Amino acid sequence: MPHVRSPYKATEAAKRYYINHRSEITTRLGKARFMNAIAEAGIEQTCPCCEGRGKVQMYVEDVPHETIDALCEIQCVPKALLFSPRRFKRLVETRCMLTEYLYTEAGWTLTAIGTLLDRDHSTLIHARHCHSDYIEMYADYRSRYNLFKTIAINNLSTKE
Repeated sequence: MPHVRSPYKATEAAKRYYINHRSEITTRLGKARFMNAIAEAGIEQTCPCCEGRGKVQMYVEDVPHETIDALCEIQCVPKALLFSPRRFKRLVETRCMLTEYLYTEAGWTLTAIGTLLDRDHSTLIHARHCHSDYIEMYADYRSRYNLFKTIAINNLSTKE
């Protein structure tokens, strides 16, 4: 498979390879992120890790790009790092916020969120527990999450 430096910028060769060999791809790059890159290039596909396996069909257009952008801006976190395996405190907090928002407000399942973030659903259960602890203990975290939630709900209402 051709090397893709950024999860949001795929080369033509990478897109062709992915579309032709998507059932064989099992890299850490993350299938949902690669699908986002393909969607930005204008190629409409469904998430291959969900196809035909009884899982939630996640379409790339369903991924809330504006919401993720707003959260990354509030948290001062680069979007590409959000999907990386890194565990810096600010990244963990950001993933916790996104998981909680998508689960409670947007109605996503933990499986779908796990596909998006390239994480196991049990990791997301732990993230939700951490989120509730952070909300209780840290006023700064609470205010940033409330700001994010307000912006995300406004983005959602303007789309409809």
